[in-house]
Amino acid sequence: MPKTYSIDQAISLVDWVSDRTAGRRKRQNSDYKLQRNEPYDTNTAGEPARGTDYKSVTATIAAAFMRAVVSRLAEAKLLIQVPYGAAMRPQQELYDLKERFAYGLLEQSDEELTETLVRGSVLDQQAWFSPARGWVAGLALLRNKAGGGASPMIRPWDALNTYWQVGGNGLEWACLKTRMALGEIRSKYPEVKIDGDDGDERDTLDFWTPDSNGVFTSDREWLKPWTLHGSPRCPVVIVPVPTQPEVWSDDVTNSGDDYGESIFATNRALYEQISEVLSITLELLSKARDPSAIAFTDEEDTEFEENPQRGGGVSYMGQGDKFQPLPPPETTKDAVQFAGLVMDMIQRGDLPFTSYGQISFALSGYAITQLNQQILTVLGPQTRAIARWYQGVLNLLVDQYATNQFDPMTIRGYGNNRDYMQQMIPPLALRNLPSIRVKLVAELPQDDTAKLQAVGVAREFLPDEWLLENYLKLPDVHQVMRAMKLQQAERGHPLAVTLELARAAFESGRPDLGQVYLDQARMMSVQLQLQGLQAGGEQSQPGLPPTALPFIQAMGGVMPTPNAPTGEEGRFGLRRNR
Repeated sequence: MPKTYSIDQAISLVDWVSDRTAGRRKRQNSDYKLQRNEPYDTNTAGEPARGTDYKSVTATIAAAFMRAVVSRLAEAKLLIQVPYGAAMRPQQELYDLKERFAYGLLEQSDEELTETLVRGSVLDQQAWFSPARGWVAGLALLRNKAGGGASPMIRPWDALNTYWQVGGNGLEWACLKTRMALGEIRSKYPEVKIDGDDGDERDTLDFWTPDSNGVFTSDREWLKPWTLHGSPRCPVVIVPVPTQPEVWSDDVTNSGDDYGESIFATNRALYEQISEVLSITLELLSKARDPSAIAFTDEEDTEFEENPQRGGGVSYMGQGDKFQPLPPPETTKDAVQFAGLVMDMIQRGDLPFTSYGQISFALSGYAITQLNQQILTVLGPQTRAIARWYQGVLNLLVDQYATNQFDPMTIRGYGNNRDYMQQMIPPLALRNLPSIRVKLVAELPQDDTAKLQAVGVAREFLPDEWLLENYLKLPDVHQVMRAMKLQQAERGHPLAVTLELARAAFESGRPDLGQVYLDQARMMSVQLQLQGLQAGGEQSQPGLPPTALPFIQAMGGVMPTPNAPTGEEGRFGLRRNR
């Protein structure tokens, strides 16, 4: 029997989870204000409110930190792999097929998000949700299109408005709560009749179980009745940023709320401090321009309504009265020093300033290594969370497709090697294959020379394939290895080396130099053919590797022809390609 709930039951479950996670969602809302650069109000910062018109400065450190992290995550490389192990060649082709299928799923989903729904790509959205919320969540489901063929639906969810419950076999249910205008509801669910103006809003709950999906409003109105979704399990993937496990302590209120933290966790308490210090410093500096004063008078109970020195005004006093300006407080230097201490603490939990481009000199390899360690301290938990979420999503979609309940899919897009592909992949071809692994590799400053030198040393005791995948973090390592072997085979032929030099010269705009190498290649070809004739008569050694022939032809060059006559067809027994 399909697992479903009544509207009252579903709303009760959501309310229960909402109460249980109120602390976490309060924290997420507070973090959102930080990254939005919400103005800091000095007048109301204290408890109780000061109620005095103090000057305020809002530090932009948190917002800049957030933008830098989001940018690095959005530009990170997504690597999808199906481990080969000891598989033979036919199996390896199936593994490559599964990788292409996974890339195609992401490509098609991003096309729908960006072109049809006018949203950011999946990675663009999760690059924001992960550092901002401390959680990565979303829906992953295949659908049969009206015109035939299945298509993926990957929808990132905001963890702030995501509610779920875990059971013995994974998610018991998951729900996304959003607020929609009635006009939007009527457009999305045209068969539904709801009273009210198009601008009126309703809380809507998109509720998913291991086998069914239903949508309803908080006013107990069905928008979509319970419908089987075709996934072998609940098609929602939820992953916390791995900063700590879920722990509960008797002496710490809501300790479980710290599970799944944002990037602001370390410095959350310091951002307000730096705004406070900057605001105080500004207030002190303004006093130097507009100092306070003491007025002495012979009259009893005399009060000055305003500072006579403010704004260049003129005040009139009686005989014997005296007015003395107060020196500004000598605390500005202390405030600046304290601000420096706070900034130093913030720096330890932030990206290093050099990662924002604040450097005018080259860094040594050691300095780059230290810099990368600090960057990885911040980005590492984020990339692992997003990669785990992608891994869950892709394996879920493959499992859905392998049930053979969906129409055959024609995958198109770009794989690891960035070559365009378009291929129909039958569901049964993806059965009984290893699970997909996903890595998200952030771009870091690096000393390429030192890195390549280290790889050269490591090759003595580690295989090339492992170094390419785990150290250099290259995509589609297996194809790279095949290309390397082909290159080695070609470079083993001295003629091939000369031809590559010719190619490079022509492509660099040096036809004169290219012609020199091309003439040398012709001479080498003739010599190889003569050596072959002397050694074996008709069985000559090959003059050119196969890959060299198209280049020679493109350059209008010559091709070797064994036993070719001399004369009009060439002094050295070569004929021009026509």
